[in-house]
Amino acid sequence: TIPTTITYATFGLHGLNVCKELERELQYENVIEVKNLCDKAAWDTPRNYIFLIGFFITLPTWFWFYLSMKRKKR
Repeated sequence: TIPTTITYATFGLHGLNVCKELERELQYENVIEVKNLCDKAAWDTPRNYIFLIGFFITLPTWFWFYLSMKRKKR
């Protein structure tokens, strides 16, 4: 659903920004390898928590939508 997708993308983009800052701070020769690992971790982390994201974002949103539609019918 849309709220879960927005949250997933936000966490992923935040992770990529953290990786970009890390890349600026590193002075190693293998910065590209570290950046690739960091970018992969930035997208894997929200994917690992997708159930919790759905539970805490999507369910309350649908519950709010259900309650607002129920009020309109009355």
